[in-house]
Amino acid sequence: KLLNKKYKMDKNAKSYFKKALDQNHLKANYEYASLLEKDKYFNEAEKYYKKAADQGYTPAKCKMVRLLEEKARQENNNSKKASYEELIKKY
Repeated sequence: KLLNKKYKMDKNAKSYFKKALDQNHLKANYEYASLLEKDKYFNEAEKYYKKAADQGYTPAKCKMVRLLEEKARQENNNSKKASYEELIKKY
């Protein structure tokens, strides 16, 4: 098993992802970002979603917008949601 029940990566998973990420593998960027997001490493997750999104991967683009929306909401002290248009312009 590469992942435990809490989606934490073991050493083997990190090694495999590192090899794929070094080659800028589109799906590896996306999947690694998903794991980072589940482990609440949002800034790191954003970085890898962006790499996949920059390669045209639509699911990564959707995740980027969602993460940026959450980030904007937190920056605004939960007082308002940023519009998707604002988020897309930022991205």
